[in-house]
Amino acid sequence: MADAEENQPEEKSEESQKPEEIQFIQVASIFFNQGAMALGAMPNPMTGEFHVNFDSVRDSIAILEVFQEKTQGNLEENESKALASMIDELKLAFVQAVRDPQVRELAEKSKERATSTETKESSKILTPDGRPAASEDGPKIILPGSGV
Repeated sequence: MADAEENQPEEKSEESQKPEEIQFIQVASIFFNQGAMALGAMPNPMTGEFHVNFDSVRDSIAILEVFQEKTQGNLEENESKALASMIDELKLAFVQAVRDPQVRELAEKSKERATSTETKESSKILTPDGRPAASEDGPKIILPGSGV
């Protein structure tokens, strides 16, 4: 009988079987980090390059403010304070960046680099029959059986 007990797999507690729950602050941090990355505070994890994009920072701030508005009264105190802090930090960093001539210059260079990269990338996209998906005229819609 002792052998039977030893051969049975151990039952895991309910906590260890549950996948880890995603916390609200983790979701908000995604948008905070996107904003920080767009201010050149950290490199893009895909390219390793630093860039500045003021429009992306504005978007990140706006998303965090929507979170704050829509979750008002539903967050724990520490979550509410953390969210407010993220918004304030991004806003302050944004204002400082906009006022800094070097950062504005980097933003212009980043914008030029992004535009040239988008042009190169779009020319690499091919249709199923091997033709470029876009030209100077813009993207083309190819309908099945149209022979175009």
